[in-house]
Amino acid sequence: MTSGFEGVREEFAAAVAEEAGAQLAVYAHGRLVVDLWTGDEVTGDTLTGVYSSTKGAATLVVALLVQDGVLELDRPVAGYWPEFAAAGQGPDHRAGSAHPPFGGDRGRRRVQRRRTRR
Repeated sequence: MTSGFEGVREEFAAAVAEEAGAQLAVYAHGRLVVDLWTGDEVTGDTLTGVYSSTKGAATLVVALLVQDGVLELDRPVAGYWPEFAAAGQGPDHRAGSAHPPFGGDRGRRRVQRRRTRR
């Protein structure tokens, strides 16, 4: 725990008092300043799925990249991330994405239909 962040430990303890386990890592200016965990089967190295908790941050980052002209929303993902569509694959686990963002094969077909109509 870096000096000046001690209050985070107290808030973390209060927030997760009823949880089976939890982790919190905070970086400031590229440096780890808080590294906390609690629970019988949780350590600092335990891998935890974060699921939807990153959607807000990801949306903000995308908006900022669009605003700065770095990201074009109409450009295919493969233009930025070639492995995403490697060997003709769409969004699925083989492309490095943990879960299909478009509902698996059905969603992929829907996206492909939209592309062919253009």
